[in-house]
Amino acid sequence: MELNEKQKLNLLDKAINKLALQVGFSQGTFEDILRMENLYRMRGDLNKALEYVKLCMEFKPEDEQVKGLHDLMSGEEINSDLGGVQPFLYLPDFLSTPLHRKLLDYVISHKEQATESKLYHGDEQKIVTPEKRLSKTLKLSNDLQAEWHSALEKKLPDIFPRLGVEEFTPSMWEVKALLYGELAHFARHNDIQKLVTASNRFITLVYYFHNKPKRFEGGHVLLYDQNPVNGKPLEVYTRIVPEDNSFLCFYSSSFHEVTKVTLTSSSPDNGRFALVTWLHQ
Repeated sequence: MELNEKQKLNLLDKAINKLALQVGFSQGTFEDILRMENLYRMRGDLNKALEYVKLCMEFKPEDEQVKGLHDLMSGEEINSDLGGVQPFLYLPDFLSTPLHRKLLDYVISHKEQATESKLYHGDEQKIVTPEKRLSKTLKLSNDLQAEWHSALEKKLPDIFPRLGVEEFTPSMWEVKALLYGELAHFARHNDIQKLVTASNRFITLVYYFHNKPKRFEGGHVLLYDQNPVNGKPLEVYTRIVPEDNSFLCFYSSSFHEVTKVTLTSSSPDNGRFALVTWLHQ
């Protein structure tokens, strides 16, 4: 029987508590401390994960992966090999209040125009696959999309180096809004799978917004570590818990998942909203 997200989090807490006793009594090895970093990263406590990265640096200050993890968790420019951990950049308080409000009002007032999100299978035939993906997709108006484009473009020179990307001029911008209501989710995937039109997607940028106070649970993003040799996803991941008016970016080739959303309100206006932008090379 597959564990739900609360059960997975409880198991992570138990593993953290058990290993913390060993590390706390100075019996922990470098591998134990790195494992603590992994567990806290999977738990979504990135500040605590950074503390253990700093402890790792005391053991092995020249270790490339440790240096890369420190850059990643500190939000600094990444200059070292992450050893399979997928780079990302998470920024709170991303947009000015007026544009944030415009996006929220637009999505809520146009929610009836949203269509069921689909997946590509085989030769690009779109089908609805609710066991793998459940959400709704909405296109922005041209004016609002242009305003978003302008706001995001100004921030790219700061974003690229912190993601470890050399600055480039995107050949195409692809933008859509996603509405996550009751039980919405997206199973593990990357943004370039089996999709000819997405083969040039390079960077995925996601802006998160919702009504306040927050009236849903879940909707976490799990960004999976990948085998450095073959690129296959591993069972270790970074959990990001997006807040209102926050921003996340990562490579489009990175495997990621959106955990199930549960509304604590009967109104769909109180769901989880995301504005996704793909930059093409």
